[in-house]
Amino acid sequence: MSADNTIDEQKQGRRRRRRSVSEVRNRSAEETAPEAEAAEAEADEAFIEEIDDDGRGLTEGKGRATPGRRLQEETGRSNFLVRFVRGLGEYFEGVQSELGKVSWPTRQETIRLTRIVIVTLIITSLALGGISLAFTELFRIGLSTPIILIGFMTISVGLGLFINYRRNRRGGGLR
Repeated sequence: MSADNTIDEQKQGRRRRRRSVSEVRNRSAEETAPEAEAAEAEADEAFIEEIDDDGRGLTEGKGRATPGRRLQEETGRSNFLVRFVRGLGEYFEGVQSELGKVSWPTRQETIRLTRIVIVTLIITSLALGGISLAFTELFRIGLSTPIILIGFMTISVGLGLFINYRRNRRGGGLR
């Protein structure tokens, strides 16, 4: 209940300050220059006091509703071809504008980054090629002697289950 009263008191205080600001402005037009300057400074101080907790200033309404965009009439209706060409032109202007904002790397940066990509590509392809070769040979041998393939599969499944059991027992999951 006290919080509601506090909010109501704040709103009433803002209304009073808003009223006093408009009264000072009306009076200041009739006063002499030094008095008008003092009244304007007072109105500025009152306006600064009106700033809300979230930083927004309270101002008077404009006295009319803002029309929605849906209600506004489109100007300059044109046929499909004209709209298409105009839209295409705007698209390319936007692309050109965005390309002007790009921070392009220097020649040295481009060479360094290209070398990093090529070395990473070579290392990754050698690793995957080795793994593929190992499994190809394992299956070739396993198909000629099925006991080797069955033994390898049993060991692999057992090792996977053991690792999963240890990981879950520690209360971890993936780290």
